[in-house]
Amino acid sequence: CLPYNKYSNKRLLMSIEDKEAHEMKVALSMKEVAQALGIAEHTVRRLVRTGELPAIRISERRIIIPAEALNNWLSAKADADRS
Repeated sequence: CLPYNKYSNKRLLMSIEDKEAHEMKVALSMKEVAQALGIAEHTVRRLVRTGELPAIRISERRIIIPAEALNNWLSAKADADRS
């Protein structure tokens, strides 16, 4: 596991925003969020279950995280780390 870097969230935000428009997704699965953040999928599930990370249940078995909600959540985390 890499050491924590308070600027890593900002770099992730920039890398997500730098993708070409046709590659940009409107929402991501919990697995995709976990891969993008470099954390375990069960951690993403916990964040969603506790309401810390906004998500939308689109069916009984499928939950998605809107890309904008993920970006806002990361920005808020980055801002909190700076203060």
